[in-house]
Amino acid sequence: MPSRLEREGLQREEGSGIGFSRLLGNPNQRAEDLWGFEAGYRAMLHATLSLDLAAFYTTERFSPTETEVDPSTEQHSNGEQLQSYGGEASLNWQVLPWWRLRPTFSALRVTNDIHGDQIQEQSGQPAQQAALRSLMNLTETIELDATYRFVDRIAAFGIRNYHNLDVRLGWRPRKAWEMSLVGHNLLEAHHHEFLPGLFSTQPTEVQRGVYGKVTWRF
Repeated sequence: MPSRLEREGLQREEGSGIGFSRLLGNPNQRAEDLWGFEAGYRAMLHATLSLDLAAFYTTERFSPTETEVDPSTEQHSNGEQLQSYGGEASLNWQVLPWWRLRPTFSALRVTNDIHGDQIQEQSGQPAQQAALRSLMNLTETIELDATYRFVDRIAAFGIRNYHNLDVRLGWRPRKAWEMSLVGHNLLEAHHHEFLPGLFSTQPTEVQRGVYGKVTWRF
């Protein structure tokens, strides 16, 4: 559904070579119209190995965009006709009784009839993502989990692809108590994951972090 800003708003934005430009609301802005189709498949390939597959296709009419009124003015409109499709594959492998691996991979494409694959970058969504998660029960009370992630670049926002690693060491001295030490984004000191598109606010970077956690269940 269109927001009040899209219907009635007036924004002033810093232009390129023309000073400030205006972005007008549109009282005739329509709600988006989307049809989505999904399918999935799950199988036990072996007593220790299972497979999950998922795929989707969506077609979207009246997607929000902006139309030029004059060199210094644009207006919200419903000019985009989008299609997106993609899928995800994941495995669950019990390597040993105390060790499990979960690799996943997903892909996404966003297109329309005018700009083709350029819309993929403008959508703000990475085209590919992959992850590998390892879960270990080192003893009856000690767990060691690690997750490696790869996220594709978002060129339109100037965001490069990145790799990162999360690690968790957990200890359960009693059934109701859990203590853990967690490290996030250990491969880089900081990185961008997204940039604001509607308002030009100051972007922030996700930083490396380490913290401890105590959980009591009762």
